[in-house]
Amino acid sequence: MVVLFPASPIPGRDGEAHVRGPDGLGALLENRSIEVTPAQATDDAVNQFLARETRVFVPWLPGAVADETIAAAVALRERGMVPVPHIAARGMPDTGSLDRLLRRLRSEAAVDQLLVIGGDVASPRGPFGSALQLLETGLLSEHRITRVGIGGYPEGHPHVSDGELLDALIRKQDHSVRAGLNVFVITQFAFGAAPVIDWLRRVRASGVRLPVHVGVPGPARVGTLMRYAKMCGIGPSMRLLLRHGKGFASAARVADSSRMVLDLAAYAAAHPEVGLGSLHIYPFGGLKRTAGWIESLASMSEDRCQARANDGCGSPQPF
Repeated sequence: MVVLFPASPIPGRDGEAHVRGPDGLGALLENRSIEVTPAQATDDAVNQFLARETRVFVPWLPGAVADETIAAAVALRERGMVPVPHIAARGMPDTGSLDRLLRRLRSEAAVDQLLVIGGDVASPRGPFGSALQLLETGLLSEHRITRVGIGGYPEGHPHVSDGELLDALIRKQDHSVRAGLNVFVITQFAFGAAPVIDWLRRVRASGVRLPVHVGVPGPARVGTLMRYAKMCGIGPSMRLLLRHGKGFASAARVADSSRMVLDLAAYAAAHPEVGLGSLHIYPFGGLKRTAGWIESLASMSEDRCQARANDGCGSPQPF
């Protein structure tokens, strides 16, 4: 059986896993997290390909209801995983509904981690127009939610300007300090490291010090990746994908993010101060295919470590 996600973290000063040491690739892979749909949360593949205590994120899909998210969290907890449900602020009808949802997630699935996003509905269903407004209710702390993820958008957002996104990130960081929340960033996926590294430099220069976990897509058909990219407003790095997606035959080819991961690992190893955390995987091609890909990257990391040990070299080598 291929096991995709080992459970043991590399704790940093704030409890997050940070890339450090000569093998940036190994640190990126350690304690990685994954995202599955509510339907996938009850699939046997979860136990077949994920190690116990893996952090499994459950998105709040368009038209979702609270019961679906709760059921998915319960199923993951029963399978030995750590469920991390998404909560879409603009989809929450009122404060009472949020309070009931948090209470049930705690009591039924022992949830203590969430990803809070604004949500892409055109008009808020209730009083929350942004993730920050939901955080400011204080309800997460009341329900003993100890870790909170927020969204990062290296290639921008189709409906929000880059300036607004950066301002929101800074304000969420400031709130987390005041409220004593352990907040981290999960980024939207990309297909190349360059826009992610550029974004990291910008947000760090602006004073954002939150741990960042970069989202990368697992291997999938080019046509599938293009469809998700268009849905999520992925910009510059989509050109890398388009080079492989011309014509039906090419769209059926399977592409992966190995080059992106290696480039991120090299950058993180050379710049440990950037505070890059372990990867967050979007398995668009399924858990089995993603498991094989991660296993090949992990083997590559082990080979690099062994080669360096044999050479007596403790410094990073170029990829």
